[in-house]
Amino acid sequence: MTRFQGVLRSGLIATAFLALQGGAQAGTFGTRCQGNFNGSWQNTLPYAYNRCEGFNNELDDYDTKKFYFNLSGAATGFSWNDGVINSGGVDSVDLFYVSTHGGVDNVRFFYALKEQNSFACSRLSGGNCVPGWDWRYGDNTRKVKIYSQYSCATLAIDDFSWARWNQPFKGGLYLATGSQDKVYDGYTTDETGEDYADDLQDGKSVKWAWFDGNGDWYFDQDVAIYASSSGPLSECQNRRDGMTWQNVIQFPRLRDGDMNRLCASWIWNN
Repeated sequence: MTRFQGVLRSGLIATAFLALQGGAQAGTFGTRCQGNFNGSWQNTLPYAYNRCEGFNNELDDYDTKKFYFNLSGAATGFSWNDGVINSGGVDSVDLFYVSTHGGVDNVRFFYALKEQNSFACSRLSGGNCVPGWDWRYGDNTRKVKIYSQYSCATLAIDDFSWARWNQPFKGGLYLATGSQDKVYDGYTTDETGEDYADDLQDGKSVKWAWFDGNGDWYFDQDVAIYASSSGPLSECQNRRDGMTWQNVIQFPRLRDGDMNRLCASWIWNN
C-alpha cells in the first residue's frame, strides 16, 4: 500500500530551511509565535507577531483563544505536556497555529526556539533538540484537529514525508497545514494570519482557507496540506479537500492502526 500520495495543484526574509546541529465550530485555538532569536542565531522575523495577532484577533470573534505564547523553551508544549493549556500545549485546543523558522531531516521536522541553537523537534534523535517526547497529536485532553504552521519546509514533499509525520498523525490528528518549501516574512505577508482565519470562519475548506489566506501579491508562497485516512486514497482526498472549521467534527478520528495513509496537496512556486 502506498502510504503517502500527493496531488499537485499548481504551479524580506524567508522562514528558511534549518539544519540541525455542518456541525458547530470546533471552537478553541491556541497560538505560538517567535520573531526574535537570542544572539541573532536565526534571522529576525519582523512581521511574525503582526501575522499571529491578526490570526488571533480574527478567529476569536467567534471562537475561543486559549493561549498566545512565544517559543521560549517551548518544546514541552509540543511533547509531554502537550495537553496543558498553560504550557501552550498542542492538544489543549482544536486548532493550533505556530509561526517560526522551520526545517526537516529524513526522520523529523523541527522549529527554531528563541534560545540560541535550540529546536523543538518531532523526534529526539540527536542534534540540538530541547528534551521532550516524540510528538503524537490528537489523543490528549481536547484532542487537536487542525495543526497549522507558518514555517518553512515542515510539510516537505519527498520520500521521507511518511516517516516524519505518521507518528504525529497516529494520535488522531486530522489535518496539518504548512509549507513544503518556503513561506516569507515581509510587510506584504503580515495579514496572512488574519486572512486564513477569515476564510476559516467564512466556511471555506481548511485547504483553501490555507492556500488562499497565505497567498501574497509579492512573495511566492509554497503552501501545503497533509491529511490522513484509514487506507483508501479517496477517503484521504475527501478529508483533505472537504474539511472545514465547521464540519471537522463530523469526520471520524483515526488513530494507531486505523491511520494507514497520508495524502498531500500543495502549490509549488518556482
